[in-house]
Amino acid sequence: MSGSSILLGTVTLACAALGACVTTGQHAPRETATVAFTNTSGACGHPMTVKVAVDRDRAEVAPGERVELEAGVGDQVAVIRAADGSDAELTRETWRVTAEGEGDRFFGCAAPRFVLPAPGRVEVVVTHTPWGCRPGEVGVARLAVDGEPFAQVSPGRRVTRLLSPGRVTVRVEPSGGERRDVEVDIDADGGEIQVGCAPVEVAGARVAVLAALGPAASCPRGSTRTVAAAGTSATLGPGEAYTFVLPPGRARVVTRDDGGAPVARWLDLVAGGNVLAGPACDEAATD
Repeated sequence: MSGSSILLGTVTLACAALGACVTTGQHAPRETATVAFTNTSGACGHPMTVKVAVDRDRAEVAPGERVELEAGVGDQVAVIRAADGSDAELTRETWRVTAEGEGDRFFGCAAPRFVLPAPGRVEVVVTHTPWGCRPGEVGVARLAVDGEPFAQVSPGRRVTRLLSPGRVTVRVEPSGGERRDVEVDIDADGGEIQVGCAPVEVAGARVAVLAALGPAASCPRGSTRTVAAAGTSATLGPGEAYTFVLPPGRARVVTRDDGGAPVARWLDLVAGGNVLAGPACDEAATD
């Protein structure tokens, strides 16, 4: 018998005599915590049910729903996928899970506290004028409060959010424009925030400023509208717009939706603001 075999036999006999042994490889129970997750996509142009997976827990969450997930304390990778049968990965994030718990994690264009009703919160309407502050393409304006996503609003659209009364600083980041902070006073009846520019700010009062809107933000991703006027054309996706500056009077505008046949129309443009609406896929959507 080898030396190692003798030692092993001695240890086995000792364990039998004592009635217990310490087994190597055992670990203390891992520490876990509860993480709240809310699907706020119902406040966006594309409400959708998603699948969320973090650590060993999984859940399917519909727009407006909130679930609690259990995950190990520490950094955990959370993967959010579409629940439409495609299983497409929408986003992958690292969540810092603490024993004390932190604020809601969410999927959508606004943090949960800005869209879920709660005592003391009032409605704040965010409106995006159809016209960009300079000729050319205009996309979605993004707003944040206290560093958290507050709203995304497309040109010519409006959304409603919830805030507590008082003075609040809103960070506005227009597409292609300069980020700026705006002070807004919210009273017991609510408030209003406007982004974008008035037509006169684009090119003066004597020209026609035409906002040609792309497909509504609720239209399927990949939807397009191409708009041509006065030798300039632009292809627009959902929620986008293009600001034309033209002489007042009759103007020929050609549109083509999703690569289909072109449609020509004559518009009577006035000095100031004019709007050419885009295709609407869901009238109930407001973004």
